Amino acid sequence: MQVANRWMTCLLLREVPPPAAPRLFDTYIAEAAAEAAAAAGEDEDGDGAGGGGSGGMGRVGGVDGGSSGSFRALHVYVCAALLVRWRERLHGMPMGTMMKFFQALPMKAWGEKEVEELLAQAYIYKVTFGATEAHFREDEAATGGAGGVS
Repeated sequence: MQVANRWMTCLLLREVPPPAAPRLFDTYIAEAAAEAAAAAGEDEDGDGAGGGGSGGMGRVGGVDGGSSGSFRALHVYVCAALLVRWRERLHGMPMGTMMKFFQALPMKAWGEKEVEELLAQAYIYKVTFGATEAHFREDEAATGGAGGVS
C-alpha cells in the first residue's frame, strides 16, 4: 500500500533516476496540457455536460477513454507497465522481499531509452484498455465495488 501511494503521490519521481526523469515528466506535462485543452473545448455548447452536447459519453468515469490526453490515466498505465515489466521477478516472491524490491526498483541505470519503452508500453495499455467501461468507474470507488452501471 505504501509503495502504491508513493508511486501515485510522487509520480514515480523517487523511482526514476534523475537523468531519465525529464523524459517522463515531458510526457506527463504534454498529457496534462492535452487534457486541459480537451476540457476547455468540451463545454463549448454551454450545456454543462461536456463532450460537445453528447452528455460526456466519450469519457468513462471522468477519465478519457483512450485517444486524447489524460494524465491521470496515463500515470496509472505507467505504473501498470512497471509491474508488467518485472512480473517474472515478482511472481512467487515472498511479500517481504517484494516490498523491498518495490522500495529499491532496479532503475538506477535507466536512461531516456528505458523510459521511452515504459511510456510506449503504458500508451499501448491506455489505448487498448482506456475505453473499457470497467476502468476508472467512480461509482465503484465510492461504494467499495458495489456500484452498478447507471
